[in-house]
Amino acid sequence: MTMPWIRTQDQMPKKGQVVLITDKEGEQNVAWIDMYTGKWHSENHRWWPREVVYWMPIPELPKP
Repeated sequence: MTMPWIRTQDQMPKKGQVVLITDKEGEQNVAWIDMYTGKWHSENHRWWPREVVYWMPIPELPKP
């Protein structure tokens, strides 16, 4: 089952939720948003809020 992408202008993830994001250039990363600063963070990168356009919950791994 494919999960739909959610536009950041429509809804934001819950505080502290780690999600899959895509930016304006189509690059995908696992990240979270800092609700205090509004910046998105991953292990080695930061994005301004306007750079991230879609997000979705991380899909569950398939069962063997």
